Amino acid sequence: MRLLWSLAVCAALYSCAAQKGPSPQQDCTREAGALRGAKDGKNGRNPDLSFLQSCVEESRHVSLSAYRDAYESAKNKRIKEEREELVAPMAGPLLPVGRQPAMQSWVCEVEAGSKIFTGTGISKDEALGSAKSTCVSHYQPSNCTTAECRQNL
Repeated sequence: MRLLWSLAVCAALYSCAAQKGPSPQQDCTREAGALRGAKDGKNGRNPDLSFLQSCVEESRHVSLSAYRDAYESAKNKRIKEEREELVAPMAGPLLPVGRQPAMQSWVCEVEAGSKIFTGTGISKDEALGSAKSTCVSHYQPSNCTTAECRQNL
């Protein structure tokens, strides 16, 4: 009787211990494999297939296939995003279509008092007019007569 009682207690303890761990089938689904693959690929880790050790043969193949697909997809997406981040800062600011820089431009400086007012334009007249109008907004027109212009290439 004691022997039977001991066997019953051992069997009960063994079954309880086996129930505490995760079910081997729980990690062997298509969804679990895809989730692990996407996570590893997104984080730049090497493939980790250790979760497949407790799987039965039929479910192992399904989970492995889902893992590979999700891993490759997430890895390619991460690489593409990293490339875009590297290229984006080099592009520089975009100018409005009508204001693209010209091949040649003029720069004129008008001096009034001790200040210099600068104007730029496609032609010499446009650059001089821009510099003089800025000067006139601060001083009398008679003070804005000294001008120097040069062409930028």
